[in-house]
Amino acid sequence: MLSIYCNVDPRLQIVAHNILLLITSSKNIYYANSENFQIDIEINISKVNNSFLIELTKGDKSFTLTEEIAALNEKFTLRKALFKALEKATKKRPSPWGILTGIRPIKLISNYLNSNLEDPISFLQNELLVSKDKVDLCLQVVNNQKKITTTGINLYIGIPFCPSRCSYCSFTSYTIDKNKDMVDPYLKTLILEMEYISKVIKKQKLKIGTVYIGGGTPTSLSDSQLKLLLKSIQSNFDNDRIKEFTLEGGRPDTLTLSKMKLAKSFGVNRLSINCQSLNPQTLQNVNRNHTALEFVEAIKKAKSIGFDWINTDLIYGLDGEGLLDFISSLNKTISLEPENITIHSLAVKRAADLKSHNSYHKEELEKGLSQVYNILKKAKYQPYYLYRQKAIAANLENTGFAKDGKISPYNVASIEESSTILALGCGAVSKIMTKNGFSPIQNPKDPNQYKMSLQKLVNQKSSLLEKK
Repeated sequence: MLSIYCNVDPRLQIVAHNILLLITSSKNIYYANSENFQIDIEINISKVNNSFLIELTKGDKSFTLTEEIAALNEKFTLRKALFKALEKATKKRPSPWGILTGIRPIKLISNYLNSNLEDPISFLQNELLVSKDKVDLCLQVVNNQKKITTTGINLYIGIPFCPSRCSYCSFTSYTIDKNKDMVDPYLKTLILEMEYISKVIKKQKLKIGTVYIGGGTPTSLSDSQLKLLLKSIQSNFDNDRIKEFTLEGGRPDTLTLSKMKLAKSFGVNRLSINCQSLNPQTLQNVNRNHTALEFVEAIKKAKSIGFDWINTDLIYGLDGEGLLDFISSLNKTISLEPENITIHSLAVKRAADLKSHNSYHKEELEKGLSQVYNILKKAKYQPYYLYRQKAIAANLENTGFAKDGKISPYNVASIEESSTILALGCGAVSKIMTKNGFSPIQNPKDPNQYKMSLQKLVNQKSSLLEKK
């Protein structure tokens, strides 16, 4: 990765840093004296009259770039100027998302589309420097989100247990075989939180619009444990108006026919069966102990008992996989006709065991993802939600696709922060909408701390729900 020395006013250092992260990692960016280490790019940023002057040196080449400071928007101008300078120095576009570095571009772009700008599309491309392909993708997502209405609050229930830990995973999870003694006490605490929260919901006359059981891998629970969980949800919450009730099967080796039937009997209408890849070597590399055949069989079983709303996830950019490998997995998945397919671009986080991205060049990843989207479009899948993450491969994005009429309202509410997410369980993050905006509350990741702080958590959530 490139090593960069940047001389900039400390007040604007964080602004420059976020743009520099588009082409290198934080550990390769320096702001102190650069004499003691090898530098690939040296950047000096100064203000001259009402403009930013960027002097950039790369090897034996150097140039200057001047950008007039937009009215009352110094930081915006610096991001734009530095982006242009990096593109000129490297002869590569630092990011197809231009100077947008946040995780919710759809939310921001919707605001621009609904603003009084004369030509918001031109503004996105020429001022924010977002590529035409990404602008078009965002417009599709925005239009598809208009097709759904979400009423009520969204309930998330977290089960932090998995058969094994995937190498790319950074979520709160415990290997169930090694932590069997934790499961029943954890469920007892979780059900207690449900009971407390259900009283508040009934008191405030709130309605549940969606329920999402995630993790971890909820179906790593035994049949009797899963039944206890589903029965507790049924007894504590009014299910009459629930538009979506999702159970993350996650790992197909945990999703038996008996668990599918059990879920269906308790009103689950959306099932997530995730393979991430159908390449046997890749599955082994990322520590997923199931086969491609088990995934195929799980989807066939789910359809045979009447599930007509199935999601599956694929991860783009896993180490050791080429584009043809990924497209092979995608085509096999499409042939099974799940109603939702989510394409995740690999994001390597500090809490994950995996520490590096695929050795693809950024340009290959970007072009390959466009090809993936075209395949999905031809198969009648439309993009309906999109988000980005830190350390995501090639500065790309995660995009959820759905067949007509099968958009997940929970995913839209969660990603776009359009309505309250009330999250229960270990490590779960609630985002409660009040008159003053969203208020987040994170449950402890450790089951014992979660248990000890339960009453405090319930009181916090209750207080915010009363302010809705």
